[in-house]
Amino acid sequence: MEHPEELLPERHKQWFWNRLLRLVWTFFAIWSVVAVWWHLPVQRWKEVLLFGNMPMHWYLAAFISVWCGVALIIIYHLVATRLENSFQDYLAGSWHELPEEVQAALQHARGQGD
Repeated sequence: MEHPEELLPERHKQWFWNRLLRLVWTFFAIWSVVAVWWHLPVQRWKEVLLFGNMPMHWYLAAFISVWCGVALIIIYHLVATRLENSFQDYLAGSWHELPEEVQAALQHARGQGD
């Protein structure tokens, strides 16, 4: 049995997946900067001491990178949710083109079915 999303017209699938891939690659690039590129100048940061005698590179690895990662996850969730809402609006604009199975699945997901 096919999943209702598999019955979507190809242009609807492309609309969503093109935007989703762009979103994923953007956040992957941002995370690679946080996870890798921030740590490259670490030798210079060993001399910068914070809160007494703790070197900045220790804070960067232990806290700052983790905080940035969590912030990126939250921002990604918000942006992806907005993308899904935009996709729902896009689908509503061409509701008559959608197969009945897809319409029923979307109505059920919105709590309008049954």
